[in-house]
Amino acid sequence: MNDEQKGFSYTYSAPTEEERREIVSIRSQYVARSERENKMELLRRLDGRVRRVPLALSLVAGIVGVLTFGGGLALCLQSEGAAFFAAGIVLCAAGAAIAGVAKLVYNFFARIMRKKYGGKILKLTEELLGEERPQ
Repeated sequence: MNDEQKGFSYTYSAPTEEERREIVSIRSQYVARSERENKMELLRRLDGRVRRVPLALSLVAGIVGVLTFGGGLALCLQSEGAAFFAAGIVLCAAGAAIAGVAKLVYNFFARIMRKKYGGKILKLTEELLGEERPQ
């Protein structure tokens, strides 16, 4: 054997920009996130829950109220007689009442959610800002 056959050959090629972005994307899934990022994600999730739950419930109340009002209005416009007209008036009044309480539903559930998650949110904000809460 001669000296040329004993060695090995190694070829290196740098990844392209597209490959580099893909590598960084894959790597970021496996790198442990810092505690600060985890706390920030938790803070965002809790704040979102405090905002979304009352909003969803008040929207449901408003939509049900408007649909009930519309059904009553349709009954009022029936030309079948006084029975349909009376039922339509009752449904219109009920629908208007339900839609009118939507804001109260929002306020009620927002108060409950703030009471439930307020302490956790304040504690997380203090930790993230590095402040002490006055006693």
